[in-house]
This record gives sequence, structure tokens and C-alpha cells, in this order.
Amino acid sequence: MKQSILIFLIGFTISYGGYAQEEKIHHDVPSSPAFSILDFEPTSVLRPTSPSELTTNILTSFDENGKLNPNIGLEFAPYWLKSKPELTLEQFNDPDTWQTIQQTFRLSFANVQDTAIDQSLMGVGFRFQLIQGKLPQSATDAIQLIQSRSKLASVILGIRALAQTFINKQSAIDKIVLEARSQDCSDAAIAELYTIAEDVDPSYAKDTTNTRSEIQAFAASIYDQYLALNINDELIDQTREKAGLIIELGGASSFQTKQPGQDGGIRKLGFWATASEKINEQNQFVFSARYMKANVDSVESNFDVGLSFVKDVENISLSFEAVARWYEVQFKDVNAGGQFIDRIEDDFTYRLSVNANYKLSKSIFVNASFGRNYANGVTQQSGFFSILGVNYNLFRPTTITDIK
Repeated sequence: MKQSILIFLIGFTISYGGYAQEEKIHHDVPSSPAFSILDFEPTSVLRPTSPSELTTNILTSFDENGKLNPNIGLEFAPYWLKSKPELTLEQFNDPDTWQTIQQTFRLSFANVQDTAIDQSLMGVGFRFQLIQGKLPQSATDAIQLIQSRSKLASVILGIRALAQTFINKQSAIDKIVLEARSQDCSDAAIAELYTIAEDVDPSYAKDTTNTRSEIQAFAASIYDQYLALNINDELIDQTREKAGLIIELGGASSFQTKQPGQDGGIRKLGFWATASEKINEQNQFVFSARYMKANVDSVESNFDVGLSFVKDVENISLSFEAVARWYEVQFKDVNAGGQFIDRIEDDFTYRLSVNANYKLSKSIFVNASFGRNYANGVTQQSGFFSILGVNYNLFRPTTITDIK
């Protein structure tokens, strides 16, 4: 497929539905197995990402003749298209292998305009994770705080109902703390309780006696403020990010629609494995290996090995990518005697690229990629490529507080 020197990319990521939707760890230019198999990829090293219920990518590009071509992609996780009220927080955050595959399995579809043959190509792909990584300690603490808040809210309601058994507000607070500790509530949640109690009545600890109605009103005010206590975005984001080793497998196939004078059918198949090691919140390494084979005018096969380093600095995410390709191309040719022969060329080529993603807001990201592309001397010519674009998340993910 001919690739333009400059591609303007506009990606709209649409995520909708109920619980358990996740954001990507990094602000990537839209990419999926279905787009990758069509050679329409901002990055060759696909990063393992958190699954969303539905992601729609609309990529518009200009070909070498200045013609505007619409390219549309769709990726979704079937498991999350239906709510999972039976799924516990422990199963969600620390799933076994089968549960990991179910939660991360995604299907993708894409349509790209091939200007070389003036025809649309379709891609279908899938991917899933075998190892999902582990939550960092900060995320574990955040989850414990969320769980403790829920337990404490129930305890406060119980204390309010038993207001007549306490002599003053302090004894009621002491009972709440005692019950909270027996239910393994975190120290952070208990500290929040004391702070809220002070806000409701700064002198509650000085009262020697209180009436039943005063204790009930005191507990009710604490409960209302506790429910109104918002979990900030940083706390929610911490529960979505996994650290350590992530292993993802995938595959894809591209198709050509049948046209007058042209044969349709499968054009290309590909399979790959990706391993990601997130060292900390700022640094991540991604290793990828893939095999692809195409049968169009010539028979092509290639094996790629790639490495990407991702660096996050405040609102900017930078990635540096290098991919080595060993290829073989079999094509029709004519020898010195004028006879038609099948010629085979096998060699090595590579791709180098830099990708930058800048976060303008929670929903808008500006993306830029540039570098040197692959070449095999027959169907691909090496050259500089650049991609500019905007990624817009139309809907924000819902909170995770619906998990039991």
C-alpha cells in the first residue's frame, strides 16, 4: 500500500456503558491489530492496553495525490458489553489466567482505502492478555480506602440506629472506630472519620452527655458528609494501572473485497506476542515479536522484532521505537533469456520512529509520530514518514465503586 509522506490523523475514542471500563495507561495514537495488519500503524510495537467496552477510531489520511481517504476502525471487549454484578473486586484486580483472558479479550475491525489499487481493504483482529501485571502499592492502598469507606458508612448507620445506648458523641465515635478496626478498615479511612467528626462538631469530644436525638443527628451528619466525600481522579486512576510484566497475544487478517476484474479474499495474516514491563509510573519497556504473510501480486513474509521505550513526563508521553524485520519476497520476473521465473529476495530492513503524545485536557490529546519506514526493495520503499493527529475521548470512564 502506498503511504503518504504526511498523514493527518483524527481519532475519536468512544467508550460507553456501565462499570469496569478502563483508561489507557498512555495516551496512544489509536492503534489496533486490525489497523496494524493493513500497514496503517502509527507505531509497529503495539502496547498492551487496558480493555474498554467499545473504542471507535476514525482516521482520515491524504494520499500522495492529495486525495482524502476515510479509514475507520472499531475495537471492543465482549466481556464488558454486559454488566458483571457477580464479579468481585478481588477477581477484577487479581484474576487467574482464564479470567484474565476473558477480561482482556478484544475484537477489532478496520477499513482502509488502498490508493495503489483504488480499493478498500478490511482488517479483522483480536488480542488478549495472558499476564496482566500487578497493582502497585499505591493502587492497593487506594482500593483498601474505597472498601473501608463503604464499610464505615454501614457502621455509621448502625450506630445511628443505636443512639440511645451511648452517653455522648465521643462514645459513639469510639464504637464506630472499634467496629471499623474489627472489619479491617484502613487507618486512612479512620483518620478521615475523625476529620469529618471535627468538621461536624468541633467540640464533640468535650461533651460529657448528649441526648439520643443529638447523637442521631451527629451520626447522620457524619454519614451524609462521608457519602459526599468524592474519590478524586488520581485515586480512581491508581486502581486502573497495572505494574510489572504484561504479556499480550494477538492475530489479524486483511481482506480485499471482490471487484470487477479483481479477485477478493484474504490478503494477509499476522500473529504476534507483546511483553511489557512497567518499571514505574514514568518508564515502561515494550517488546514485540510478530510474523506476517501476504499473498497478493507477490508472496511476502516477514518476522519482526521490536523494542519500544515509553517515558511519561507530566502531560507528555514519549516513545522511542526500533523494529528489525527479516523478510522474504517471491515475485514474477524475467531472466536474461527472456523466460518468466519466480524470483526470491530475502534480506533485512528496519523501522525507527519517535512518538509524542501531549495531553491538552482529560479528553483531548495531540499526537505526532515520525521516523524511517521499512523497505524491501520490491513492494516497499524506505523513506521518512510522519503522522500528526488528535485523539478525543468522547465519554469518560465510569467509577469503579459498583464492584462488590
